[in-house]
Amino acid sequence: MRKKFICLFLVICALLISSTSVLASDLGARREDERMRWSYIQVIASDLSITSSGKATASAQISANPTKVDEVSIRATLQQNVNGSWRDVTSWDVSKSSNIVLLGKTYYVASGYSYRVSCTFKAYVNGRVVETATLTSNTVKY
Repeated sequence: MRKKFICLFLVICALLISSTSVLASDLGARREDERMRWSYIQVIASDLSITSSGKATASAQISANPTKVDEVSIRATLQQNVNGSWRDVTSWDVSKSSNIVLLGKTYYVASGYSYRVSCTFKAYVNGRVVETATLTSNTVKY
């Protein structure tokens, strides 16, 4: 719980720094905030949760420097582990002419497998990709 609170706090701080006001959600399962590593991207996060009925919720977020980028995007792919290999189940794409994008999608999964969300995050300037980052969420067994 403390880890989720810290991650949420950092996400909210990043959102307050940016020029866009967005309602932040708790995406604390996997998060990277390494400004020294990127020139344009500031924060990325991804999370996967699955209810007892098999409803998987994939969440992801990107926040980029508002003075440097004019668009950001996320491609999130839900993956299933079958006999030790990860196979793609479904994918979602979201992009926005802004410095922040949140993704939240649901999908019903089969029981007896482990799942994760693999995300690719991109920052754009004048329609050209200037930076790409990847992050894989927590793994959830259902």
